[in-house]
Amino acid sequence: MKSETIKFEAPTNFEFCIRIRVIQSNTCIGYATLIRKNNLATLADIFIHHHLMLKTHQNFRNQGIGTQLLNYVLHYCQAQGITRIEGVAKGDLEKLIPWYKKHGFTISTDNRIYREINI
Repeated sequence: MKSETIKFEAPTNFEFCIRIRVIQSNTCIGYATLIRKNNLATLADIFIHHHLMLKTHQNFRNQGIGTQLLNYVLHYCQAQGITRIEGVAKGDLEKLIPWYKKHGFTISTDNRIYREINI
């Protein structure tokens, strides 16, 4: 089965708090929430739905959508003049810590994540 195209919806300006949405077939299948303070962005939440009961039983996880979203977040932050992104890894840490490391994040012993962004 061919996967459907996804797109991202984000506000033009990032002044304080935003949510970037992942859209597939006119349905939000995930999002990232970010909070800005000067040139620092805090990744408050990144989430891909397991399934949407109202429309489908399709599983959206483990298909690279989270990676596409994180890459979009990094490029978006860079375009907004953000020089560092940080947050806290929560959830399935056995999967999340290697995933964040694969995308250039440093992980502290208390599961805080951070990455410098070159502008």
